[in-house]
Amino acid sequence: MKVVSIRLTPEELKILDAVAKELDVSRSWVIRKLINNFIEDLYDGEFAKRRLLNAEWVDHEEVKQRFLAHKVGEKSSQGAGRVT
Repeated sequence: MKVVSIRLTPEELKILDAVAKELDVSRSWVIRKLINNFIEDLYDGEFAKRRLLNAEWVDHEEVKQRFLAHKVGEKSSQGAGRVT
């Protein structure tokens, strides 16, 4: 692994130490975990944003019409094979 240094305020270091102590892990472990989680969240957010930008959008009324047409189609096909 490579070594990276960062500058923290006294308050940030205090919080980092408290978290590490509570979890019984090193400062490095906490920082790596935070970085990995942040990168994963950032990637997921960007991926979702790109999918939304490229998504097909359908108006609510059109969805309603499609749904009702599908329901009517189901009802007519259910009775198609019945003999009364």
